[in-house]
Amino acid sequence: MKKKNLIYILTTFVVALCMFSCDNQDSENLPTGLEVNFTQASIAFYEPAEDASAGTPVHFALVFSSESYTLILNTYSSDINDISGTYKPAATSVAPNTFDSRNSYLFTSAGESSPIDKGDVSIEKNGNGYTIALDFTGSDQIAVKGNFSGSLETLYVSNDTYAEYAGDYYYPNTGNYGLNLESDYADGTGFYAFVELINVPATDLSKLQIPAGNYTIRASSDPFSIVPGKYDSDNWMFWGSYGFIYLTDDMNNTPCITKGSVKILQTGDTYVVITDFSGTDANSGSAVDGIKFFYQGTIDITDKSKAPTAVTNAQFTFAQFEAIGELTEHSGIYGFYATLVEEDALYEKNGATVNLAMNSNTADAIAPGTYTLSGTDAAFTLNAGATDGYVFKNNVTAYHPTFKSGTVVVSKNGDIYTIKVDFVTKEDLEFSGTYIGEFKLVTSKVSAIVKSSKGKVQKGKG
Repeated sequence: MKKKNLIYILTTFVVALCMFSCDNQDSENLPTGLEVNFTQASIAFYEPAEDASAGTPVHFALVFSSESYTLILNTYSSDINDISGTYKPAATSVAPNTFDSRNSYLFTSAGESSPIDKGDVSIEKNGNGYTIALDFTGSDQIAVKGNFSGSLETLYVSNDTYAEYAGDYYYPNTGNYGLNLESDYADGTGFYAFVELINVPATDLSKLQIPAGNYTIRASSDPFSIVPGKYDSDNWMFWGSYGFIYLTDDMNNTPCITKGSVKILQTGDTYVVITDFSGTDANSGSAVDGIKFFYQGTIDITDKSKAPTAVTNAQFTFAQFEAIGELTEHSGIYGFYATLVEEDALYEKNGATVNLAMNSNTADAIAPGTYTLSGTDAAFTLNAGATDGYVFKNNVTAYHPTFKSGTVVVSKNGDIYTIKVDFVTKEDLEFSGTYIGEFKLVTSKVSAIVKSSKGKVQKGKG
């Protein structure tokens, strides 16, 4: 479920607009003693029950929340179906009925954090839920007593989380981060989510940093906003925040994320991300609830706001295309998604790639001819919303061009194609190149979903 073409994100902020201070991560303002009645608790297993190895401690995170506090415990049990027991801290090794004191924290709503490395948690099964008593002392002598009674909500664990910074992609004078959450499990289940975060712009891009805080889905340029997801059926595109959810080996839902929030906590270089989303499936229009993810760890951020550069006569060495199918409401017009790549760009090191959303009058292959960038779905046009490129330099995305005009000329001699690309970017720069070689269909699955650019996905009917 890896999205290979996702090349995915503020250090100094206006302090008055930050809910959480990235610099104020110590616990000097925490009270020395706390008694907290946690109103919500969640559990996030790092692997499904069927993937757990016999005799291996089951690793899961317990997440406790109240109005003012969030407690994260990285915990180990011998039974994935019953986590009852008394858990003690362990700093150097893990075993059943321990929690990892190196990665367990108490966070306040003001952004302070305290590591939890002494004490214990007692868990008793109570019908379909649990009764949990917490009695901890942090290394900074912060004492915490807490309790919870009820059922534990299940969160997906993201084992691959990364981000991109894209300047003011959605709103002028804002900072926009794309946050990618992804899991792959051996049983074929998992998820992918792309979340567009809005915040104040960075004044120093030497160290990109997603600001901690509570983000809410709303169509707004206000700080700590999330861009709602939208599916454009005319152009086969997702915009804003969206996800793919696999409950089996096949994709079950492709929701636009339209409601909910994400909580981002930070201590040092470690982030905790907790989402609570719902949305609308792009295929059926039905509601998709419970899009709840958990991640703890570092987040690599790629700067995609860098200055644009021209691409002149790129020599593409790799090409393939996928069939999208007959276009909705356009009988006899067939969509194809083609990718041309320079050799080093295959490994996202150096060079250019171009993604072409092409409309042909043939169903099984891209017909020779001249294709023109257009806002229509006529034959021999390129869909402007889904045609774009990437330029890589030194293993990072240096430029993500989108085009305002241009053509692609396709000719064929036997099995050998010649494809000439000639675009003008929205910054009035040249983007041109040529491919000569075989040009084969890699899949004919009409419902295939292909990542085409930041925040956008091309999709055919099926």
